[in-house]
Amino acid sequence: MSQRQAHQENGPTFQRWRCRHDAKTKASSCAEHRQSQKRGVHGRYDRERHTCSPSPRNGDCAQSFSERRRVRPGWRPYLATQLEAHVSMAATSEYSNVPKRSTILADVCAPGVLAVDFAGPARTSDLYSQELDQTTGFGDKRRSEFSAGRLCAKHALAELGIVNFPLQINDDRRPRWPDGIVGSISHTADYCAALVARATDVSAIGFDVERTERIGRDLWDTLFTLRESARLQTLSLEERAIEATIIFSAKEAFYKCHFARSPSWLDFTDVEIDVSRGVRETVGSFNIQPCSARVVRADYEGRFIIARGFVATSVIVPSTAT
Repeated sequence: MSQRQAHQENGPTFQRWRCRHDAKTKASSCAEHRQSQKRGVHGRYDRERHTCSPSPRNGDCAQSFSERRRVRPGWRPYLATQLEAHVSMAATSEYSNVPKRSTILADVCAPGVLAVDFAGPARTSDLYSQELDQTTGFGDKRRSEFSAGRLCAKHALAELGIVNFPLQINDDRRPRWPDGIVGSISHTADYCAALVARATDVSAIGFDVERTERIGRDLWDTLFTLRESARLQTLSLEERAIEATIIFSAKEAFYKCHFARSPSWLDFTDVEIDVSRGVRETVGSFNIQPCSARVVRADYEGRFIIARGFVATSVIVPSTAT
């Protein structure tokens, strides 16, 4: 190849022609495009977006040129790996960046309880003005978590037929649910969820979600009783991290449920959690035993689930419980 020919093939004019040629050639392989071309209808090539954009009669035949462009040897494996990883993650993700009824949390819900979850940062623009006023002084992270919790609650309340209800904060920092409604909200990292039910079905809900492996050995003396710590010592390092998270999260869920029925503050060692779980089981239950006279009633049972790197726990009291 002469120097002039090499210059022509690498020049901008030839490159633009090759883009158009490749786009039209690829589009011609689509049956719908072939039919359109017989009718004299051709797609247009967008030089800026590298996209073949057919006419409206061609249906959904537009294809991204960047996915089929010719690349030098060595580029394709990297690009293909990145694309496949992105598509795989999007196709298999169980979460959504909009509030929705949660299938993951079904195992920690009792009959009559709705679970709605949300993944990712939330926008304050979706809050009611009354809710937004209560975020004054919040940092960006706290405001995003607050917004995500309110979005989950709003979606759950809408499923119960309650709309346009700003969920404000009580003086004790708990959400002020509508009359006849009980609920609980929790969030960790970029994941948030709310459990909501009618008071005729459930009298109190405590719900908590935590990332696994966040409870270090240095926190055991503060969070766990002697029996709980002794049990954790018998487990492998992997199982110990998971079960420590379950116990901590179970206590958080219980305290929320207990406070809704008896507004009094408890310490972490006022109750003891007995987890019913086999090795590598991801769904199970736990019992709550009182270790202090401040616990009004502690014969509740809780449920937990381990999924996608977090632990979710709930303690739910039916409306018939005394």
